[in-house]
Amino acid sequence: MATVLKTNPAASTIGELLPGINLYINLARALISQSRKVGGNQFRHSMACLTVLIEWGYSDSILLKAAPVHDLLEDVPKSDPAWIES
Repeated sequence: MATVLKTNPAASTIGELLPGINLYINLARALISQSRKVGGNQFRHSMACLTVLIEWGYSDSILLKAAPVHDLLEDVPKSDPAWIES
């Protein structure tokens, strides 16, 4: 799994680079309404984390899929761990 991003260098979308990531990004959309003290919202922060990991060359699919949802359970009051586990 450590070579997920290197297996398809011609991919033009994150979904092509990392199959299954769209589910995690859709879950993270619940963070849009959660603002951050430093400005912006939690969704933007989550996407920035994902972007930084990719730019720094991380390719572990579990790490990259965790980036969009890493704040979901603590910042969205009605979130359910089953959303992420399923």
